[in-house]
Amino acid sequence: MTVSRDPDAIHPFLRDASNLAGGAAEAVWLPQTEQEVIQVIETARQQGKQLTISGGKTGLVGGAVPTEGEGGWILSTERIRPALLVDEASTTITAGAGWRLFELREAAASHQLFLPPDPTEPTCTVGGMVATNASGAHTFRYGATRQWVQQLCVVLASGQRLRLNRGEVIANGTTAQLRTLEGSTIKLTFSELPIPSIKNASGYFLKSGMDLVDLFIGMEGTLGVVTEVTFRLIPTPNALLGGVIFFRSLEQLLRCASDIRSRSRNPNDWLNANILEFADWNALQLVREKFPAIPGDAFGGAIWIEQDLGSNADAQILEEWMELFQRHEAMIEESWFGEREQELVRMRGLRHAIPSSVYEFLTAHGQTKIGTDMAVPEDNFEELYNYYRQQFADSELATVTYGHVGDCHLHANMLLGGNHQLAHAKLVYDRLVAKAITLGGTVSAEHGIGKLKRGYLRQMLGTQAIESMRQVKQALDPDGLFGAGTLFEE
Repeated sequence: MTVSRDPDAIHPFLRDASNLAGGAAEAVWLPQTEQEVIQVIETARQQGKQLTISGGKTGLVGGAVPTEGEGGWILSTERIRPALLVDEASTTITAGAGWRLFELREAAASHQLFLPPDPTEPTCTVGGMVATNASGAHTFRYGATRQWVQQLCVVLASGQRLRLNRGEVIANGTTAQLRTLEGSTIKLTFSELPIPSIKNASGYFLKSGMDLVDLFIGMEGTLGVVTEVTFRLIPTPNALLGGVIFFRSLEQLLRCASDIRSRSRNPNDWLNANILEFADWNALQLVREKFPAIPGDAFGGAIWIEQDLGSNADAQILEEWMELFQRHEAMIEESWFGEREQELVRMRGLRHAIPSSVYEFLTAHGQTKIGTDMAVPEDNFEELYNYYRQQFADSELATVTYGHVGDCHLHANMLLGGNHQLAHAKLVYDRLVAKAITLGGTVSAEHGIGKLKRGYLRQMLGTQAIESMRQVKQALDPDGLFGAGTLFEE
């Protein structure tokens, strides 16, 4: 195990992709095994130090950043990397918390298997994926990380361990018991959170009759340290159809996206998209130098779709897609279609380049990320997006909008011209959050709450729900060892 108190060694752990400033820590610990994690926890308790859990540092809400005044130590899980285990018989993969998503995908692919969760950043760690219930483009069809976790290994603040298999520990209504491997029993009492039944990463998963595995998925490093995860896998698709489809009109694009959402939910329809993503005109402009084939008059933006092929119905599927795009007046001649891996990689590269370019801009200008992560029910989606556009037009702020139109969940990022715009941008963001809440939405659909969105979580859930979350944390972490300042306002 490595531990460093050198400020130069600590410095890289004081930022994540949110660019949250002001991080401070006295030491960073890098255990390699579960037993070493226990040692760090016991040492921290003895010395009265708080622990911030860090994974791949790809988070966007500051959850892995120990802010000044909270300090303490950082426990990085990035070196917890026992051998990957792919079990073809059970179609699962087991990985330590420090393995990266792209490494799991490669290991699964070598067995003709596929891991569906796909956060935009493939260098995210397994521990971070679970801690934030990470999701991405494939969530439209396959759901978020939670749906694919079969087993979790967690070290609690007491230093004791949990091995949770899905289906084995179920709450009795709103009470539950957890039994550690060391033989202790922890009793939990909670209230259900008023979370909408849409894509969501806002607060603990607290539901009557819940599987206790789900409590630790999306906990954001506040209830324990995930050391190992077993994911379910599915067979790798034989072939894929991909497309980046451009539109001159945003209205045409949105009608087309709505049609795809509806048809993909119909099991009897030929169309069944795995992915339904969106990029607005500003997003396309941001990456035009990298992708000069983007048409110059795609003012409505673009959508990106993929669908499994490899069946006798491939010709019918292609025909149905082309008919749909023609009906919605897409720029078919200028759009990109393909089935070969090289063509699919190009399309995925466009989608990945947009958030990467936003991050590069923010880093170059020293800006904290101010970007929406709200989702709403489908019936309210266009109202929310139109409200975004009106607010941005009135404020004259530069913005780039992209994201998961299939899940009614867009990332609208404000690119500020200087710090003089920061206060105004935050006021605009406050209005966007309030609008999403009134439309039955969530303040965070996939990035979590961290330290940047604590006030919005209370606005969404209310004081009683926050206190129910605190009650659960108190039962599992009575001394507040983990994640000071994350999720909960002090």
